[in-house]
This record gives sequence, structure tokens and C-alpha cells, in this order.
Amino acid sequence: TSTDTDGLNDILIDYPSSTLSGATSSTDSKNAATTPLNWSDPVCLKETSSSSSSKPQMMKLENIVKVNRDTNDFKQKYQEFKAVGKGHSGVVVAGIRLSDSIPVAIKHIPIDKVQYMWVKRDGCYCKEISEVVLMAQAAGLCNGSWENRGVIGLLDVYELEDEVLIIMERPLKAMDLNDFYKMSEGQIPEYEAKTIFQQLVTAALLTHRNGIFHRDLKPDNILVSLVQGNISIRMIDFGCATFRSNQEKQYTELVGAYDFAPPEYYLQGQYSAEPTTVWQIGAMLCSLYGEENFHTMRFINERKPPCDHLSYECKDFLNQCLNIDPRQRPRLSQLVKHPWLTTPTVPHVLLYPYDHHGCSIKESTAALG
Repeated sequence: TSTDTDGLNDILIDYPSSTLSGATSSTDSKNAATTPLNWSDPVCLKETSSSSSSKPQMMKLENIVKVNRDTNDFKQKYQEFKAVGKGHSGVVVAGIRLSDSIPVAIKHIPIDKVQYMWVKRDGCYCKEISEVVLMAQAAGLCNGSWENRGVIGLLDVYELEDEVLIIMERPLKAMDLNDFYKMSEGQIPEYEAKTIFQQLVTAALLTHRNGIFHRDLKPDNILVSLVQGNISIRMIDFGCATFRSNQEKQYTELVGAYDFAPPEYYLQGQYSAEPTTVWQIGAMLCSLYGEENFHTMRFINERKPPCDHLSYECKDFLNQCLNIDPRQRPRLSQLVKHPWLTTPTVPHVLLYPYDHHGCSIKESTAALG
């Protein structure tokens, strides 16, 4: 039987070097400064902070991810600027780490919205912040998991009296996929889209391989960074994520954006992890080239074909991801080998600096001609 990792070592692409050097590692091979201890057997007893009944016996053990509870420590280490986004459970504020001026993103989650889970380690249960555990696991920060540079880097966690603060990397020249689309005036060259989706499919495959189902993949939750002509992406906002079971579980409650929910949720009232992730990848690509304000039900009813100017391989990629029947969609291990992703991208040169309002790109082959 095939698995999510069939041929994985052969097809993983090289990511551009990290634009953030905030990790404790001296190389770019790690994307976070916080290295959790090992854990196993996650007990999916999610609860809000106000729930305290039926707690397992808990010993005083250091958290998997070190959590700081000192407000003054946060104020001494970080400076905040303005809000830059809103996640599933909280507001994200841009800031810097004062010791080295590294840019960071600080997610504020009100304490009554914080979800916890009990995690079994060394025979004892530890109460952990769900989003932190899921993000760390997806990024491959645990022994036995795959390193995944397509997940946003985790730097620090604060659990204060009235809120939880999650400190993450803030890549240089980054914006979400929606804003990247707008900056390109709705005309992202296909070779740029290919670079983005090569990384996105690889990141999604590794996230699933690490046992995590994001559940809310959409343009708002994909950061795109373009530095010196190199595009890199990060998956963000694991507030809707959950652990994947060994067997393909059927979910009946929708968590995440209704616009990108798979058709089987609307038609059958249930959905599973991998077909949903593949659908959401296709929906994001369709939103760039077919329907800017994508909605699954509108897509089902209208069945608009993708833009004529796209290559045959790109159209085939879209059609496979957006198959109405979840059983007919490819697995992520198959999708990552799709001809559209595996054929070389057209090299390009920047005509102007990236932050110039009139920045444009042309193919280097044309420039040489």
C-alpha cells in the first residue's frame, strides 16, 4: 500500500534560504528557535481555559514548548507596532525582537479562546496549548518528524493572566497570497505560481506526514516572501488544526473557511483530511486564475473552466485537485510529482527592486534574445 511519503526523498524541492536568522541553529536548516522535548500519544481532550473537569492526574513537568509567564520579560524582549492580520482565534501584531531587531509576528489569543490538550510524555500527562503543539509538530521540531520549512517558525510562547502570546518569525518582504495577487494586479505569471505551489504542496505533504491536518488552507494563511528574486512560502495559523488519526477519519463539523470547504462537506455532511487539503490547494490556485472570490458551492454550480492561457499541465493540475469526487483526487504524494510541478520553472530577472511600486518581471530568455 502507498503512503504519504512514497518517493518523498526523491521529490522534495530545495527551499530558498531563510530570510530570518533568529533560530538557535547556526544554519538555515531549522526554522524555529524553540525546540520541544519529545512527546507521544497526544490525548485529544481539547478544552477551553475555563473548563477544568475530568482532568487527568498531572505531575509538574516542564512543558513540551517552554512557556514564559512573565509579562515584564515580554516587554523587555519585544516591541510591538501595528496589527497586521487576524487569525482564527486572535489578532496578529508586527513587532521586533529588541536584542537584534529581528522582525517578529506576535499573535494575541484571549485566554477564554485558548484551546488546550493533554499530551502524554514519559507516562505522565502535560497540559499544552493546542495551537503551539500542532504548529511545532507540523514544522518537524520533534524527534521522528520531518523538518518542514514551509511552516512558520515558532520563537517564543507567553501564557499571561488574560491572554496567550505566540511569537513567530516574520519573513522579510512577506505578504499573504491574497495581497501578493493584488500586488501583481491579478496577473501572477504561471512560473511564479508554479514556484509557490511546488513549495505549498511539499509543505502540505510534510505537514500530513507529521500527523497534522491544517483544515484551513486558504490564501490568507499562506505567506509569500520575495527577496532578491527568490520566492518562499510559509503556512500560518494553526488555530483550526488537529492531529490526524492513523485511519482516515471522517469529520462532520466544519472548522475553517466555508469558501474553501470541500464539496463533500456540502453534499454529504462529512470530509476527510487528505482530500480536503488537496481540494483547498486547487481552490487557492483557482482563485488566482479562475475565480478571485472562490466559493466551493459556486464552483460546483457553475463549473467554470480555468483560464485559456494556462498551460495544459496547469489545467490538468487544477482539474485533478478540484474533482468533485474526493475519491478521485490525487494523494499528496502523487500531487507533488505532477508534471506541472516537476517541469523546470522559467528563470526570470527583476527589472526593478521588489519594493518599487512598478516592479515587473520578464523572462530571462526574452532578455537574452
